[in-house]
Order: sequence, then structure tokens, then C-alpha cells
Amino acid sequence: MRTILLFSNDLSLYTSLEKESEGICKIARSESLEQAQDLIKHTGATVMIIDIDSIPLTELDYISYLKQR
Repeated sequence: MRTILLFSNDLSLYTSLEKESEGICKIARSESLEQAQDLIKHTGATVMIIDIDSIPLTELDYISYLKQR
């Protein structure tokens, strides 16, 4: 089953996505860049949903790095 990475600290968004995607794909949630890198490596996630309202602007600077991974 494929994994989508949610880069957000909004637990209600994660819960909603997890419920809606049940049986279709897995949702992994990250609240930090380091955690996102680890999850990409271990889950093989190829899609990332970024909640820009809950991510510090300094973290957004690293999105291009994650994209390359």
C-alpha cells in the first residue's frame, strides 16, 4: 500500500485524511523536517501534502531538498 506524507502539526487534518484514505493508502505525519526525511526514507512516500499554515517558514526553505529525495 502506498504512503502519503502529511507535513503538518494539525492532528485533526491528519485524522481526517487517515479516515478518508482508509483502504486506499497510508498517511504518515511529520511535524519537522528531520522527521519528514526519516519517514520518506522508511516509508517510500512519493507524495507529500504540506500544510503551509502550520509549518514554520524556515522549514519551507527545505522543501526543495525533500523534493529531490
